[in-house]
Amino acid sequence: MQNKAHHCQEELVEFMGKILHLRLPQMSLLRGWSTRSKLLMVQGATAQEVYERLKAGAYTRPRFSST
Repeated sequence: MQNKAHHCQEELVEFMGKILHLRLPQMSLLRGWSTRSKLLMVQGATAQEVYERLKAGAYTRPRFSST
């Protein structure tokens, strides 16, 4: 079960990278590995940029590769 949870967390960070237009090294989960509430640390974007990108992402679907 722990391995599955870790995989889900990795997927979440990848998804947020697509929404926020950030690379994986620019983000890390600080807390919430086992709860529904997460704390994501972001580098390379201001709080306002993150807010705007999240808002825009709520109205569009990110493009995922088929691999």
